[in-house]
Amino acid sequence: MDINPLKLIFKLNSNGECTSQLNSIQDISYFFQYLAKNLNGDKLSPSFKDKAQVILKFSSIIKENRIL
Repeated sequence: MDINPLKLIFKLNSNGECTSQLNSIQDISYFFQYLAKNLNGDKLSPSFKDKAQVILKFSSIIKENRIL
């Protein structure tokens, strides 16, 4: 899997997992670039499954911290 763009946007805990605290809102563009990557490519990297997992994690972070 490519680098998870959420790890660039949100602060990480001691286990390397994303928290609901923003690290850099300027890097939000990486999230959209990640999702748009390889739309017409033959070999999908990241896969639809990887993208879905990132979207679900992003959604859970937003639900956890509605201030975002």
